[in-house]
Amino acid sequence: MLFFYFFMSEGKNLRKVKLDDVFSIKTGLLELPGDEYYTLDSSGNKMNVRILRMGSFDSSRRKIKTKEQLEKAEERLLEYRKLREKRSGPRKEKKSDQRVGEKKLIDFEKLISKDDYVINTRTLGEEVVINGYSMIKSLSNSEIETLGPLSISHHFIVLKPRKSMLNLHAPFLHMMLDIVVDKVLPTMVESLGVIKAKELKDLEIQIPLDYNDQKTLHEQYQILEEDCERASLGLENFKISMIQEKNNLPNLLIL
Repeated sequence: MLFFYFFMSEGKNLRKVKLDDVFSIKTGLLELPGDEYYTLDSSGNKMNVRILRMGSFDSSRRKIKTKEQLEKAEERLLEYRKLREKRSGPRKEKKSDQRVGEKKLIDFEKLISKDDYVINTRTLGEEVVINGYSMIKSLSNSEIETLGPLSISHHFIVLKPRKSMLNLHAPFLHMMLDIVVDKVLPTMVESLGVIKAKELKDLEIQIPLDYNDQKTLHEQYQILEEDCERASLGLENFKISMIQEKNNLPNLLIL
């Protein structure tokens, strides 16, 4: 376990980079109510694109919901939009309204791929909730095939590995981003009140130059995470056991 800390503190074979050096960092798609999207496959055939929104993720597991769950969420969103329009009543037409309900082409580069990482920040009351989602963790190959082409709404910031960096170990990069989301971004939100793509670009991380070192560090980190989960579960079970013993004590003392 100490290898992870020893390697990073030793400073050998490490390269300091900005996130902007490793990832193309952009805000997601600004969609209009009623719009539909498509992309073209290699043969030029149209394929409908599913848009991921805040409700598309199971935040506790940092995973995309199932196809059935996504379809139900999309139905609820449509019903909510209709209800909101009904309550607000007729309004003055804007130029942008002329584009509502269009079928729009999405470039291949704007689709979410398996190596991408997305960050969502939203406000719940006075609390800002930050979540990072790794597509590697979220999607298996079969799930990608089932869900079809995916894009993501403007509520997210998309970090897409640059082509020059595709030789890096993607799970390691996503592990580093998990750490940034958990440890760095809350401080950024406290000082700036919000997270924007341009603020992320200048953040610096250290990465090993050797691919195998990246892979090894990622494996060590996974082991640490699993050990922490087991320890946490063990403590919780111990706590439950103590509460049960405490509750049973009166039955032993009072006949």
